[in-house]
Amino acid sequence: MNGVMATQDWLPTFQQELLLRAALQGEDDALSSWLEWKKSADLANLDRGSARLLPLLYQNLSLHGVEERIMERLKEEYINTWRDNELLFYEISTPLRWFHEAGVESLLLKGAALSLHFYKDSGLRPMSDVDILVRPQKAETAIRLLHQGGWKSAYESPEGLIPYRHAIEFSNEEGRRLDLHWKVLWGEAQEANDDDFWEGSIPIETDGVPTRILNPTDQLLHVCVHGAAWNDLPPLRWVADAAIIMRAENSEVDWERLMKQTRMRRLMLPMSDALGYLRKILGANVPADVLATIRNIPASPLERVLYRLRTSPNRDLRRLSTLYYGLVARRSSATPPHQKLLEFLMYLKCFWGLKYLWQIPFYMAYDGTRSAKRIFFNFFRGKKPGQRSYSRT
Repeated sequence: MNGVMATQDWLPTFQQELLLRAALQGEDDALSSWLEWKKSADLANLDRGSARLLPLLYQNLSLHGVEERIMERLKEEYINTWRDNELLFYEISTPLRWFHEAGVESLLLKGAALSLHFYKDSGLRPMSDVDILVRPQKAETAIRLLHQGGWKSAYESPEGLIPYRHAIEFSNEEGRRLDLHWKVLWGEAQEANDDDFWEGSIPIETDGVPTRILNPTDQLLHVCVHGAAWNDLPPLRWVADAAIIMRAENSEVDWERLMKQTRMRRLMLPMSDALGYLRKILGANVPADVLATIRNIPASPLERVLYRLRTSPNRDLRRLSTLYYGLVARRSSATPPHQKLLEFLMYLKCFWGLKYLWQIPFYMAYDGTRSAKRIFFNFFRGKKPGQRSYSRT
């Protein structure tokens, strides 16, 4: 069996599962889960992952006739989310318009696509940024357009990261954040082609600007793969997103396509665990034969190790997988080893904002020392590496 459940830390806790069921399930399960969850829940000190489910909880409890005093607080979360998302959609329509006028195709990913097409309600799905995908050959043009419009990244020359990264974050003077993607998935080889994602995508409009989103099948794949990883923000939202995708009207999942994409992109480990979890916890309509087929796709020892690293709560271990993808996986197999090394050093130079290659070993030593100190002090303070702090701050 390939579904290794690499580490349980990336999965919701029992308390968070109660909240998920209260926010997503039918009347009997939702109400019983709600009664159990609120016995120990403290809305003033919820972890941020749970707090992001409150608007969806408000909608589901309202649907089932709950009229408790706490509903006013949940309604406030819904209204605030609606306001913030509407402002974000309004501001993000400007970069989309720049791209459209310059002949740069765009495709909304993650929260924006889910909110517009699947949730169909700006108040249900909190977002802190918007993710926009462009084709790799247009990434430099998109970066230039963003710079001209006042959007900045943390890197002096972000275009230099295109061969090594899948996305870069930008922000504007108003504090809005935008992740510009040129690949859908993190960690894929440079030669991996996203044409099938583009060809299967769905046209939509936002504020009168044409763009696209992934079809329901590819959307489910993206949500599951993105969710099956450690995140310092407790990762509950991917569960809700996946459930909403599978339940949305006119949102039939093509399971044959999902299995094909999973096999072709070597995603059987995260997909096995994510789909298995959805089926077990929410009773999601994941066909048993689909899950069995995915679990029977052989995974190499290296793939298993990298998956364990990616789901580890230890940030320093997770960085090993980043180094691997930067040095090996993102490079063509035909690239000579010495060229791979040189290209990776160029990536580090750009990523760390250094001026010269000779500075890299000194920065690596400095960064390595900081990591060692962090592990050492956390150990003696009794804190596990990467341990979450469940507060809303």
